Amino acid sequence: MAAAGSVIATDASSLQWTWDLTRAEQTLTAQCMHSNGFAYTVPDVGPEPSAQTITATSLGSGYPATYGVTPESVSNRDPSDPGATLPSYAEALEGSPADSGTLPLPGGGHVDYQTGGCVGQARSTLFGNVRDYVASAYIPQVVRSQFGQYLTTYQPYVTALKGWQACMKAGGWDYANPQAAIAALQASVLHGTSATDLATHETAIADADTACDGRSHLRASTEQALTLFLGSLPTQTVDELRAVAASRVAAGRAAERAMAGT
Repeated sequence: MAAAGSVIATDASSLQWTWDLTRAEQTLTAQCMHSNGFAYTVPDVGPEPSAQTITATSLGSGYPATYGVTPESVSNRDPSDPGATLPSYAEALEGSPADSGTLPLPGGGHVDYQTGGCVGQARSTLFGNVRDYVASAYIPQVVRSQFGQYLTTYQPYVTALKGWQACMKAGGWDYANPQAAIAALQASVLHGTSATDLATHETAIADADTACDGRSHLRASTEQALTLFLGSLPTQTVDELRAVAASRVAAGRAAERAMAGT
């Protein structure tokens, strides 16, 4: 179950993987667009995640603690390159709508996706095909949402969460859970908080979170719940999560090769 769980829980290493993949995908997309005669500026993805980065499900190591929230990690890139508004630019970037696929999702839903263009080419280079990229992006997201619902029924977690909330509130921080604290920091970026104020605020909250986790054992109870939750899933879903884990390992290696050539 470890492989399946690795794509549901997040930690510093999974954030590092996301950072590496984002850089590689954007770099490959830019190379493709340039070969098609279009400008394409690779966006700044922000600083590399550090070992001190903590997530909603895992603590980091070292000091000061951080959630890894930066202006670059929150802000979306709007196309601003010359020609970005042209239909030919969009077709080169994303391909024809006819080049598409559909991926069934756990729980009965599905996601439609495009496979062409420079974006599709970049994702195929990293994952072998666009379908595996989409599976990596969406299947863990769906199952993570199901796990969130499961947590509300797992009494050791509920008890630990109440302890964490009380501890944080005593320190002046009123958040429903660690993810809410991260979301609040991300929202502050969108509302114009400066990088300096963000860093100060983030460090204070992350330090309090770390201390309160030590008292409440919130993340330990989350890990216990995840083990039980995975054991309750249909075999097909667990197999899909394991396949995602394997595809991410291969994509990470492909990203290293892609960036080595830049």
